[in-house]
Amino acid sequence: MNKVRTGVDLAISEETWADYTAFVTGVQVGYDTQRRIYIVDALEKKMNFPTTVEALKVYDIVQKQRFHLSRHEVLVETVGYQEALHQHLKTNSDIHIEGYKPNVSKTERLTLVTDLIKNGMVIFVNNPAVERLVEQILGFQQETHDDLVDAFTLACAKHREYQSECEPQIGWI
Repeated sequence: MNKVRTGVDLAISEETWADYTAFVTGVQVGYDTQRRIYIVDALEKKMNFPTTVEALKVYDIVQKQRFHLSRHEVLVETVGYQEALHQHLKTNSDIHIEGYKPNVSKTERLTLVTDLIKNGMVIFVNNPAVERLVEQILGFQQETHDDLVDAFTLACAKHREYQSECEPQIGWI
């Protein structure tokens, strides 16, 4: 089953010092242990709330058309202001949006998906937007901004949850 998921890291300010709003899209292809995530798109831009709402609506339509889908999943962190966007889009759009409340730090979230990269389960498509994401991953904690990294970990979160469910478990009888 193929799924297209976009992780969204929200920021509200357009000031030069502010973080960026970031979208990272992954296409999940294959079944079970043969699943792969192709990171196909990334967007990093300073946007205010109304611009973010409209940009995400357009982005959703573009991804659905690009991959000939009726459903494109959007995962957004629901901490602070981000919860407002989640609620707004859930009630005022047809975007399939899901809130995600992380219980670990950005560093820990990146660490959790690093094994997916090392094992070849995440493949980065060669384009300038995705290259910027790779730069942020390689320079994590040294780069000025890590917004694409945060969106990337969200895009991979569901895949990581699935992998955990598939790992062999030892039980007692």
